[in-house]
Amino acid sequence: MKSTARRSRFGAVAAAAAAIALAGGLSACGGNDSTVSSTPSAATSTPAPTGTAEAGAPSADASARPVDPRPTAVPKTAPPETPQALPSDYPGPTDTALTQRDQVFLDALRSQKIGFADASDSAVSTGNYVCAAQSSNTPADQIHATVLATIALDAQSRGAQVDAEKDAAAFIATAQSKLCT
Repeated sequence: MKSTARRSRFGAVAAAAAAIALAGGLSACGGNDSTVSSTPSAATSTPAPTGTAEAGAPSADASARPVDPRPTAVPKTAPPETPQALPSDYPGPTDTALTQRDQVFLDALRSQKIGFADASDSAVSTGNYVCAAQSSNTPADQIHATVLATIALDAQSRGAQVDAEKDAAAFIATAQSKLCT
């Protein structure tokens, strides 16, 4: 019974994460400002007369000119890019060292048995997200939903059973006290 409740809770968490991702993706699409920048070049078919006009009488569409089926001028393309050498330190450091503050944060998470602390880079990044989101006045429920989804996805990837709601609340409180000061 406990396993079923956790699975259904995890399903709800995954659905919430998907809804947040979908909402973010849709809001990034712009503000309904699409415009047409060229006229079509293929011939379009004109509707056939409905039979109400008498045979031999000119129809209203007779004055319309047929569309030229030949393509219009093709726009010129940009010249190919010239390859440039990458800097010797590209893509940058791949191993970031944890600060003392980061380590204190991770130790506090581990002491609360929050398994997400084992993914130290992700846990610290998510903790830093909490701090940045709060400083930019992001609503608390949005911060909670993001942390909840991150913890649930981490647990799923590790094959671990967690109480994501409880862990998310403890994670946020720990980030506030250990990282956001």
